[in-house]
Amino acid sequence: MILPKGITGFFKAGREAARPATDPKLFARACHFAARAESGSVEVFDPAGIARNYHRAIARIGDDLIAILCNAHFPLIAFANVNDGGILQFREATALGVRVKESLSSCEVVSLPLLNAHPDAENLANLGAAEREQIQYWRPGRLGDIIFNSWD
Repeated sequence: MILPKGITGFFKAGREAARPATDPKLFARACHFAARAESGSVEVFDPAGIARNYHRAIARIGDDLIAILCNAHFPLIAFANVNDGGILQFREATALGVRVKESLSSCEVVSLPLLNAHPDAENLANLGAAEREQIQYWRPGRLGDIIFNSWD
């Protein structure tokens, strides 16, 4: 996957165009639809913020808590175990992914192998200068850590 310019949320103000945005309300609606369709509910919704470039919903499906993530700039979706800090532990949630996509057809669910893949020059070819600087500083080990980052 060649990451699109702006995926990290970083840009040089005045030199680069501001980044596109995914609508957190549409994502939240899709999460509620998906959770209900799987006999669950959304317990928490946190929009992206200063130090996080993704929206996050926490869904309870039976006894399982699943974090549903959406990049704040591109409609890329992933799933992770719920933890309030540290490294994201990406996971599969196929049925939930199908349901999110039913409600938010513009989104793409990023596969677990791709999230866990080590970034290479081809993946990073389209990123802007500010994004490259952040990658050099944070040294993410997985593509998922670039797409869904908590860099400040």
